[in-house]
Amino acid sequence: MAAASKLALVTGAGSGIGKATAHAFLADGYRVALAGRRGDALERTAAESTAADRALVVPTDVADPASVDALFARVRGDLGRLDVLFNNAGSGSRPATLDDTSVEDWRRVVIPASKITYLRVTYLDAATGETLPTPHAK
Repeated sequence: MAAASKLALVTGAGSGIGKATAHAFLADGYRVALAGRRGDALERTAAESTAADRALVVPTDVADPASVDALFARVRGDLGRLDVLFNNAGSGSRPATLDDTSVEDWRRVVIPASKITYLRVTYLDAATGETLPTPHAK
């Protein structure tokens, strides 16, 4: 499959690793859904890329099931399927050893990034990339 026909979703695409990854996918010809909590940062990610016309900005809170469902509905509606999920959402933490990391800090960093897996990724059809109905949608 040529890169131009591939579709990626990058969570946490407004800054850091997510932004750089989104730019790399766009530079390689992918159409990319940019997801993250800060719509203004996502708009900048798209505008600063080499292919803003292939970027789909979808403000999303991956810790909120309704927001995740809306994200996947938008991806399905606008892109039709999904070939790649780069799950990078979360917030940073101060540099620390594991012994110096509180449970609260760990949860703030890890839970948002892993929650999308629970909420939706298991509901992607591996053969088609299409999202399937999820029992989490209300």
